[in-house]
Parts: sequence; structure tokens; C-alpha cells
Amino acid sequence: MLLGVACGSSSRETTPLASDGTHLRDEQGRIAVLRGVNARVEGVFDVTFSDGRVPLEPIPPLEASDCKRMRELGLDLLRLPINWSGIEPVRGSYDEAYLDRVDAAVRCAGDAGVYVMIDLHQDAYSKEIGEDGAPLWAIQPPPEMLLQGPLTDLGERRTSPQVTAAFDTFFAEDDPAGLQSAFFAMLDHVASRWADDPAVIGFEIYNEPSVGQQQVIPFSTAAAARVRAAAPGKLVFFEPTATRNLFDFAPKATEPFPVGGAVYAPHIYTFVFYSDPTRLEQLQPSDLEPSVKLA
Repeated sequence: MLLGVACGSSSRETTPLASDGTHLRDEQGRIAVLRGVNARVEGVFDVTFSDGRVPLEPIPPLEASDCKRMRELGLDLLRLPINWSGIEPVRGSYDEAYLDRVDAAVRCAGDAGVYVMIDLHQDAYSKEIGEDGAPLWAIQPPPEMLLQGPLTDLGERRTSPQVTAAFDTFFAEDDPAGLQSAFFAMLDHVASRWADDPAVIGFEIYNEPSVGQQQVIPFSTAAAARVRAAAPGKLVFFEPTATRNLFDFAPKATEPFPVGGAVYAPHIYTFVFYSDPTRLEQLQPSDLEPSVKLA
């Protein structure tokens, strides 16, 4: 459902959406089913280095024509990955020039009538040791080796000792290194900036957390509460542990998520990680049903 807008319309007014616990609804109470894309944007998806190291990968720009084309295709949502390393390269100091670039992407989408989900993204914890995510100062213990591009070994990076150690420290109980506290403060800053922006429907608090579900839920609960306090009118998207992507199921919740305005946002990667590539070419809608039910 495109909220009453016919395909082919290149612009429309974005209106707030809310979660009723089962569906997203617009201001008139209608169920909203969004269709969109995830887009890494040059200058926003932070995979370059200032010390001469080779960038990890090329990232394309986002132009007004791209956003207009999205609406012409009937799409109405941009999932916009942003990175902690771009927001807070120095601890306690936020890079407003970086956030201005994020805002330019939000404006591009919003002006075309496309909603934006701002996604606090990471893959293999950090560009310094993986692909993207945390700044160098937030890697504890400090990495033994800083990596560079071209990125051809992401699978190996995901399971490297320095990446797994960084995740263990970040998600450690009682936050001994103070990294979650710093992350939450950064979330406050980001959510406050777009709290009243009609194009932004909400914030995804952490992409594919690589840690056990028993650690993900307390972290997501605390992060979601901070976002809702800073931006009460916005949705908060949260994910299960990243192992769900590998096995197509996640542990069943025993109680409702305790923060209002939350949206469960698992990634459905049916057959992607453990099947013959030809199996994907034969994928049927019925193949997706178990993945969705077990998400």
C-alpha cells in the first residue's frame, strides 16, 4: 500500500506512521505497507580512511534523480545506513558536517515523497577491522592490525579474533568500557536532530548485532528507550541476533518488547548463506513462509 498515492507520482507529503503492535498505520488509521530499498550513499556510508589506506569499496552518490526514480517505481522507503565512525570520529565530539551529508540524503528522499529509516549500521563492527560501524576509539581491546581495501574477505573479517573481541567488549554486561553509554549518547544526538522531520519515520538502532539474544534484548531495550525519549513521535526498529540470518529462525520472544513505538525488523535471507546458488534462482513464495514465521 502506498498510502493512497498512485504509482508514477514523483512526490507526495510524508505523514507520520505509528505502530499498533502488529501493523504500521498512518494518521487516518490505515495499514501502511512500505516498499523500498537499502542504499549506501557516498559520504554517508563511511568506508574511507584519512591516513592513506585504500578505501574498502566504491560507494555511489545519491542524486535527486535517484529519489524521483524511486517514487516513479512505486517505492516509498529509503533505508539509509549511517555509521558511528562518521558521527563521532573523536569520542565526545560529533561531526556535524557528516550529519549534514546525512541530512542531504534525507532531504533528497523527503522532497521526492520517500520516507527514510535512518539505520545505525555496522558490518564486522568497524571499518578499521571489518567493513563499517564503530570508530577506532570504540574498538576495545585496541586492534592489533588496521585493515584496508579492497574488501574481498568480509566473511573472514566477521569471525576474526579482533572483531569478535570488539563485539564481546561492546555488549559486555554492565558496560565496563563505557562503549554502550557512548553509543546511547550518540543515538540521543542523532534522534534529536531528526525528531521533528516528517520524512524520517524512525531509527534502526543497530544492524545485525553479532552477539547472543540474551544480550541483544537488554541492549535494544535501552537503546530504544533513549530514541523514544529524544524523538517521541518516531518509530524504533530493532533486530534479533545476526545468527538469525544464517539459520532462518530466531529464538521466540517470551514477552512483548517493553518500549512503545517499536518495530521488529529481522532480515529474511532465505537460502542465501547455506544453499546452492541455483536454489535461489528457483525460490518460490512458499519457500519464504517458514522464514517469516520463524523470524
